[in-house]
Amino acid sequence: MKMNPISRRTIAALACLLAVSHAGPLLHAETIIVGGRTIENAEMAEVTDVGMQYKTPDGPVVVPWAELSQFQRTTVQTRFAEALDHLRTRAMWVEGTVFERHKDGVVVQISLDLTPAGEGEEKKEGVEPGTESAEAEKPKQTEWKNGGEVAKGLVMIKDLKDSAIKMPGDPVAGIFYKVGTYTYEVGGFNLIKEIALASSAPPAWATEREWTNLEGKKIRARLRAVKDGKCLLEQGGKGYPYPIDQLSDEDKGLIADFEKHARLIPL
Repeated sequence: MKMNPISRRTIAALACLLAVSHAGPLLHAETIIVGGRTIENAEMAEVTDVGMQYKTPDGPVVVPWAELSQFQRTTVQTRFAEALDHLRTRAMWVEGTVFERHKDGVVVQISLDLTPAGEGEEKKEGVEPGTESAEAEKPKQTEWKNGGEVAKGLVMIKDLKDSAIKMPGDPVAGIFYKVGTYTYEVGGFNLIKEIALASSAPPAWATEREWTNLEGKKIRARLRAVKDGKCLLEQGGKGYPYPIDQLSDEDKGLIADFEKHARLIPL
């Protein structure tokens, strides 16, 4: 049986498809303007407390929330929905290794700073501006990952449930929620430090739950915002404003916690 010859157009299309398949996924590159400066080949990387951090050929650059276009805002809300939730709850990104299994939890070491609390905070004298020593004294910028502020030093996780983590040196990585501080006696070093105390459970106001009004009617939803005596409850992707004074006392308490602790993101 005689086969029809393959056209040049078909060959070109196949070659293009093959090239794309070997090139890997395309990056979401765009051109951004920051402080009047145009930067090409920028790609959204991490959400931060002040704006969207882009990866650029010149290094990380943050575009403030207020300066994002409507298209950029929609892209952030779509691609970084989980990270935005973590940002709202002031979550921590903890990535390190087990330092010690403790009676009150697991101590995770991200970086080993054993300076006792309160020491090393004095301003050093004799440091001239512009010198290498002065540069070393500058506070480091906050790092972010998946919407969580990257933790430093030691962190006590009170309810780490991964049964595979048993020995010092085992890896730990993920989102956790700071619930306070912990006075930690560093075994073998004769030191006492105040370190972050974290939990794997998000705050109650950050989860989908049942909200009850004064008539006993219930709705399962997630709290998204509070404004002018009303709260915005989200169910199935739709928002429902509801008067706070019509909710139960327990719900009002959670809303008060939300207003006190939630980070507001102007998107």
